[in-house]
Amino acid sequence: MLLLRWLWIGNGQDGEIPPIAVFWTLRVLMFVISFVLEDWAIHELIQSPRYRRVAVLLVASSYVTWTYQTHTFSNSIETLVVAWCMVLIERIVGSPQRASLLSCTILGVVAVFGFFNRITFPAFLLIPGFRLIPHLLNR
Repeated sequence: MLLLRWLWIGNGQDGEIPPIAVFWTLRVLMFVISFVLEDWAIHELIQSPRYRRVAVLLVASSYVTWTYQTHTFSNSIETLVVAWCMVLIERIVGSPQRASLLSCTILGVVAVFGFFNRITFPAFLLIPGFRLIPHLLNR
């Protein structure tokens, strides 16, 4: 919001930003974040190019994606955080060379952010997290 205010004043306007400008700025920002991060997570999680195209098409044409993922709801942020936690878990388990302290630290930071964003977050991360336990115990 400070960046929006700075841009608003920089364009010769007074300090008051109209509510419609704030609304559309947040909506477009969530759309871009959702569009980029969701598709990137799908590309990371699905290895087969054929299935990847189908998954991207299904997500991109989904009513839920277009309606709710562009809002600044905690559900929208939770969806992105769960997807990226799954990407990080897959990276850690999938290639032991890349499973460094940095990857585990990033996963921890993202998981803590998800927990503070929404209390139901650990329930969605529980099953994918079970894949990580044997890998971490072996290391």
